[in-house]
Amino acid sequence: MLWVLDDIHWGDPSTWAFIRYAARRVGDLSLVLTVTYREEEFGPWHRRWQGLLRLKQEPVALHLPLPRLTPADGEQLVRAIAPALPSDVVTEILKRAAGTPLLLTELASVYGADARPGQSLPVSDIAKATMDERKDHNSLTARELEVARLIACGLTNPVIARELFISRATVASHVARILAKLGFSSRSQIAAWVVRPDRIPLPKSRTT
Repeated sequence: MLWVLDDIHWGDPSTWAFIRYAARRVGDLSLVLTVTYREEEFGPWHRRWQGLLRLKQEPVALHLPLPRLTPADGEQLVRAIAPALPSDVVTEILKRAAGTPLLLTELASVYGADARPGQSLPVSDIAKATMDERKDHNSLTARELEVARLIACGLTNPVIARELFISRATVASHVARILAKLGFSSRSQIAAWVVRPDRIPLPKSRTT
């Protein structure tokens, strides 16, 4: 039997309890349990991070990193679905999907041969949510996301430096890049961006 659980970084306590149970009993259950998560969404700041580390240590666990599709692979997928799409529309699809197979497939399916870049499309709710999320995350590195989340927790640069074991100058550089990439002018704007309802939970500071 194969069970697949997608996006476990959003899993609730009962989901994680089941994953832990299944990981210990997978042999007895004749079960293949596949769980997926996004690495940019799952780091030391995440409340389930320690659970993920323990899961990876299970003797039966196999970790298979799956990178995003390259532009060349993404274009091949889009062309296979909609070979008549104009080149500028294919370029727009690749930009909006950011290497996510779900979005590439969805967008290629709904665009018509007479489509133009930037037009409004009737994509599914899950595809739209993923696309909006990618638009934000693509502009920040994993470390910048980490710093942004700590800013939202109210931490100052010196405290963030201690939390992440980096220099204050490095923190200041990260903050400056976050402000520039998101088009913000203050730390409060970063905090508001992080705590939007569609974003993942804030990290818990180790500082007491």
